[in-house]
Amino acid sequence: MSPNTRYARPTQSQVDALLVEARRMRAEAIAGLVRGMVARLGVATAARPLAA
Repeated sequence: MSPNTRYARPTQSQVDALLVEARRMRAEAIAGLVRGMVARLGVATAARPLAA
């Protein structure tokens, strides 16, 4: 077994697939944060009377 077999560099398609997955995970995380903020703002505005 050659020394580089165990830690071979990934192929370009593997790198591309990893980047696609990372972008998807990041987008889901951002969407979750935004949904959470919107939900909290919705609760805060619903609890506050409209007439100031």
